[in-house]
Parts: sequence; structure tokens; C-alpha cells
Amino acid sequence: MGRRGAKGSGRQDGRSSRGRATEKGDSSSAAAGAAAEGEQRSWFESKRPVIKFVLIFAVLMGLFQICWGMRIVKEDWFPSYLELNARVSATLIGWCGHQATCRGVSVSSRETGFSVQIRRGCDAIEPSAIFLAGVAAFPARWRRKLPGMLVGAVLLLALNFVRIVSLFFIGIHYPRVFHLMHVDVWQAVFIFLAIVLWIVWALWATRPETAVQDAAPDAH
Repeated sequence: MGRRGAKGSGRQDGRSSRGRATEKGDSSSAAAGAAAEGEQRSWFESKRPVIKFVLIFAVLMGLFQICWGMRIVKEDWFPSYLELNARVSATLIGWCGHQATCRGVSVSSRETGFSVQIRRGCDAIEPSAIFLAGVAAFPARWRRKLPGMLVGAVLLLALNFVRIVSLFFIGIHYPRVFHLMHVDVWQAVFIFLAIVLWIVWALWATRPETAVQDAAPDAH
């Protein structure tokens, strides 16, 4: 009887040990799964602002392309906008001491007969739309977005007039490099400056409120 009791007790101890080992294994697997899920959730939480920015930016640019393709924009509003650009450019050229005439979207020199035509791509609309969408999608307060959107759009439009006037004078004095400056140089410079402008705004928009207040001059 004693031997049988000892054998039975040994079997029960073995089963208990295997049961505890199985429970430990299940607990370890569950802990590992929870840790992996926690890491994935932590990664998503850390990337959420970036994902949100990209999604909002894509939606805004999609809406812009839809509006940009509407007939009322392409056939009614946009031609008038190009003519306005031509008139302003001719005025600026006159301020620089050169007589220029404007007819429709064409700006011509009275002295040499050289002319440039303001077409799509010379209007700063698309770079401005990209800048505005980038500012609107950025995780910042609207009291910092609105000034950035206003100032940025005005600067890009002003830069576009600088491009048109400079290309006009380049075409008169250096006609051989006109195409190079128009297609290669100014296109790249304009995109680069638009990106720099957005980065400068983003750095300002992400500054703490206390830093902005400390940077302001003391009124007393």
C-alpha cells in the first residue's frame, strides 16, 4: 500500500507540475502578445500627428484639384486672373523704368518688341494652394494658422511678380538664357522658397506661447 500511495502521489505531483508549467507558458504568451500590441499602439500614437497631417493635406489638395477643374474656374475666373497678373506686371515694369504695354495676357516692350505671355504655371496658384493646405493640415492653433496663411499667400504672389518682371528683363537683355531661367531656374527657386516659407512658419507656429511672449518687447 505504501508503494502504491507513493506512486500515486508522484503521478499527481507530475501532473500538477505540468499544469503549472502550461499556465506559466500561457501567461508568458499572453504577456508577450499584450506587449506587442502595446508597442503597435504606442507606435501608432507616436505617428498619429504625421498620419493626420498627410490625410488632411491629401483631402485639401484633392478638393483644390476638383475646384481647379471646374469649368467656371478655368473659363471664367482664371483668364481674368491671368489678365490681372499681366496688367500688374506691366505696371511694375514701368516702375522699373521700361515702357511696357499690356494686351490680354501679353506684356510687350515698346522699345524692343519683346513680349511674354502669362499662362498657367506663371500664376502662383498651385504653389500657394500647396502652402495653404500644408498650413491648414499642420497641428497648430488657428490663431497661428490664419496669419501664416495670409502672409504666406501674399509673399508667394509677390514673389511671382518678381519672377515675371525678372524674366521680362532677362528676355530683353539675355535672350539666350531666357528658356533656362524660365523653365529650370525659376521653377526650382519658386518651389524651394515656398518650402522654406512653410518651414519658417512651422517653426514659429510650434514655439511655446511663453517663448513668443518672452520674445515680445516689454511695453513698460
